[in-house]
Amino acid sequence: MRRPANIDLALKVLYSDSIKNFCRTFAMKTSHLFNLGFIVLLFAGCATTHPTAPEPDVLSISVNGDSGAALTGFYIRDGQRTDLSGNIPWTFALDGVSQLEIRKLNPESTADAEVHFQSHQADFSNTLAVGPGIKGVRVNVNSGFALTAINE
Repeated sequence: MRRPANIDLALKVLYSDSIKNFCRTFAMKTSHLFNLGFIVLLFAGCATTHPTAPEPDVLSISVNGDSGAALTGFYIRDGQRTDLSGNIPWTFALDGVSQLEIRKLNPESTADAEVHFQSHQADFSNTLAVGPGIKGVRVNVNSGFALTAINE
């Protein structure tokens, strides 16, 4: 049995309107999802962290022993030599130092030099007894960490 032509026409109009509505609704939802996704990506991109520069290398030294004993020396930072002087107890801390040398003015005085070097790659600590006959300490951090007694 065949349907009447007017029913076929009504079904075509009904289906075409439904399809148009479906397409319109789908396009609006897709547009909203796209906009939402774009906003999320925009904020996610703005919220990303940028890598920070590493902390500078810091050399610190603390000299304790015969209270009031005089010290002299120097450090090298960025290729520039700077003279130092002080009395025990004495402390020093600075970033970017490649070499440090401290000498006792009285070679018979006694002291302990506690040295700490911290960089973004390593962390070193060492203590050196600077007794009678030892003139001072030398710290070199150019290629690693070296703490040596000065006997000359």
